[in-house]
Amino acid sequence: PAGGSTGPDLEIVVGVDDVELTCKRLRLAGFPVILGPMETPWGTLHAWTRDPEGRSVSVQQPLAGA
Repeated sequence: PAGGSTGPDLEIVVGVDDVELTCKRLRLAGFPVILGPMETPWGTLHAWTRDPEGRSVSVQQPLAGA
């Protein structure tokens, strides 16, 4: 878009049942896990990768008891 921003400024967040398993599947599919998995102060387990166009993609699951 004219004057707008695309790409790296956008983050896609996907809720999953198992972040650890999702990270293994991402790596097997050739996607790097660039950060995490890590626990957040707000009660989720989070990890980040990038899509083929360079956008940040976050996968997260709620932690038990959060």
